[in-house]
Amino acid sequence: MRLILLFLFLSTLLNVNIVAATQVAPPVNIAPSLPNTQRNHDLVYQQLFSMHSQLASLDEKLQQQKTLGNDVKTLEAAQQALTIQLSRFQSQLDAQKNLQANKFTGFNGRIGDLKDSINWWFSILTIFLALGGLLIYKLSRKEAENVAHQQMEGFISSNADEILANAQVSLEKQLGEANTSVEYLKKYIDEARQIIEEKRKEVEAAADDVQRSIAEKQEPNPESLRILENSTNKISKGHTTAREYLNLASVGYGKKNYKETLKYLNLAIKTLKDSEKQTRFHAQLLWNTAIAHSMLKNVNAELKSYDELIQNFKSIHNEESWDFVARAMLNQGVVYAKQGKPDDELNSYATLIEQFKGSSNEDLQIEVAKAMANQGITYGQQGKPDDELNSYATLIEQFKGSSNEELQIEVAKAMANQGVTYGQQGKLDDALSSFATLIEQFKDSSNEELQIEVAKAMANQGVTYGQQDKLDDALSSFATLIEQFKDSSNEELQIEVAKAMANQGFTYDQQGKPDDALNSYATLIEQFKDSLNEEIQIRVAKAMNNQVVFYGSQKDFTAALNLHSQLLERFKDANNAEIKAQVKTALANIAELALFFETPEQVLSRVTEVEKSIVDQQILAVMQFIRFLLDDKTIEEVFTALTAIPPEMKLTWSFGEIKDYLTDNFEGIKQQQIQAVVQYFEQHKDIEQLRDKLGVPG
Repeated sequence: MRLILLFLFLSTLLNVNIVAATQVAPPVNIAPSLPNTQRNHDLVYQQLFSMHSQLASLDEKLQQQKTLGNDVKTLEAAQQALTIQLSRFQSQLDAQKNLQANKFTGFNGRIGDLKDSINWWFSILTIFLALGGLLIYKLSRKEAENVAHQQMEGFISSNADEILANAQVSLEKQLGEANTSVEYLKKYIDEARQIIEEKRKEVEAAADDVQRSIAEKQEPNPESLRILENSTNKISKGHTTAREYLNLASVGYGKKNYKETLKYLNLAIKTLKDSEKQTRFHAQLLWNTAIAHSMLKNVNAELKSYDELIQNFKSIHNEESWDFVARAMLNQGVVYAKQGKPDDELNSYATLIEQFKGSSNEDLQIEVAKAMANQGITYGQQGKPDDELNSYATLIEQFKGSSNEELQIEVAKAMANQGVTYGQQGKLDDALSSFATLIEQFKDSSNEELQIEVAKAMANQGVTYGQQDKLDDALSSFATLIEQFKDSSNEELQIEVAKAMANQGFTYDQQGKPDDALNSYATLIEQFKDSLNEEIQIRVAKAMNNQVVFYGSQKDFTAALNLHSQLLERFKDANNAEIKAQVKTALANIAELALFFETPEQVLSRVTEVEKSIVDQQILAVMQFIRFLLDDKTIEEVFTALTAIPPEMKLTWSFGEIKDYLTDNFEGIKQQQIQAVVQYFEQHKDIEQLRDKLGVPG
């Protein structure tokens, strides 16, 4: 029993001292910030826990910022601080790891130390025996020492490997957990850094998108504007960079607060670093300043900004800013045009062309082409067709082989303008050549702007053939246009299709093919009757009017009257002046046709309705003529109405639908007077000559 008690006591004492034995004194090279104590070992894990919490909070904030689009400066600072903290912690953890490695080395040598320290244990045991003599009072001191020595030596020898293994496993587990936490934190910070970088790129892309809109004087994309506005909400006004001022100016532009835009642009220019001056960024600020003045209709300030930009950068050999210079020259010319200063306008275009015509940069080539096109138009407005044609020819020759779509569009427009100008000069073959070249080069393009130019060229080609009385060629041009673009959803192409159908009907009528003409009008009405585009509505109204006239000429008054009613119902609330004119013309047409089918009283009622709503002097004269036919007015009153028609007005009324009525129902002097009035409308010659024929006193 005594031996058992002694063994139990020694085992307890041994366990205590084995734990003490693991606490090896730290080597001198261990960081002093991490003492080798259990308390500081726990502190490492407390730091780990704290960093976990901070990163979780940072992640939440980053996600919020990503959702809201806010500025990331504050988060970047927090992320940077946490990264520094992690680096320090990593150093501490490495020191702890080295310390534990030293401990493992110490353990391997500690067994020998323990075995050599048996006498030390005996000293402890002797002290204990002196204090606990009641338990071992029957044993002599020598016997107790022998027993303790044997028990201690046997226990340590038999359990040394297990003791060291258990301690090593425990320490390796703790170090593994620490390393896992470090890797987790690194991954977390990498993710945070990635989110911040993505946010920065998003803001930069939004800023670029808004800048493109400003350059083209367009409304900024709402989403880009929202991102940019959110990024500027937390800009520190006391330490704002020029680029941040530009972003603030862009937000002001998006809100159409152009005075605020100018305020921030001026601050940006004043804040420019020396390294930023005379760079593309500086040119961009001056360009935006000019655009802001333009939006405020401050023409002189706009011109001054363009001039400042041009003077600052036109001689700089760095080409990165030249696109702003070229655009400034082009816009300068446009502003001069609005001011009615064509010479200054042409000088701006000429300067642009001269400086950049040899450039291989496509952006600059586009500005050169636009300047040439504007130059041609201005020469045309000045009545200088030869200079105008020369500008178009130069543009076409220089850029006709380009694959850049913007340049192709300018080439196509120049060809179209060239054709129109030749037509105005009466050079119809040259006009047709220009239209044909345009069609051949761009007819297969999928670019809608080029398709529009092709469609217009086909329409002009058809009209020009009509002027040459080549009606079959004209019909072929209209048919090709209709077939190629009839299914397009582009409104400008739809307008050209509607015009072609109307011209097609008119040409068939010239050929004496009323059924084909009627079919063209019917196709036009059916395809576009529900269109809301006013240009198309005008063509639909004209087609309906032409149908009324056709059925009237066929003596089908019921069909004519039915179409007339449809026309009035469809367009009774129209505000467009041309559509209103078609409605009034329809009223006049039906009043004329009523001569065939209604009583004089009914016809005069229709005439009165027309006269109440129409101020067109030609139609009013026609109504006076109808009253004369019904003996309600004298020929003198008809002549007075005819003299009220402005001399420059082209007479379009033909009386073709009622010619038989006029021939069959009148005779004598009245017949002569009627024929004189009809001839005057057909020929529109000398009003005094008509006076003589009518026998009206002077």
